[in-house]
Amino acid sequence: LRRLSLREKFEYVFATTRFVPRRIKSRVWRAMYDSLPKVGQTLPRSLHSVMEFNSLAAHRYVPQTYDGKVTLFWASSDLRASDDSVKGWRTLATGGIEVQEIPGNHLDIIKEPHVAVLANKLSDCLQRASIQNPKRSRPS
Repeated sequence: LRRLSLREKFEYVFATTRFVPRRIKSRVWRAMYDSLPKVGQTLPRSLHSVMEFNSLAAHRYVPQTYDGKVTLFWASSDLRASDDSVKGWRTLATGGIEVQEIPGNHLDIIKEPHVAVLANKLSDCLQRASIQNPKRSRPS
């Protein structure tokens, strides 16, 4: 945020406040999910939500180190992403990290026109990986 102008800081704060209701809803859902089994109840089918289960899994996930090399496709316009995110990946990927910058934010990189850049960079990475590790690229 330090690098942003005053106007960009206000825009960022305004953009992030729209997620507050979603965060509250997720916390209430998690509280219900955790407390119902304690009283012998299960989560009602009407409250089953793939999005909430994914959020719960991400919230509870404990990252492990990986001894291979990691390629990070980084949304360059995402204000939430930062050098700290890359450093976090470097800590986990003991075999090194390669950062591929994709224009757009976290959600835009899977939409046109940014998805074409993502597809090209992903294709290049897969091709390089198959050349470097020919045994891994062949089906068994």
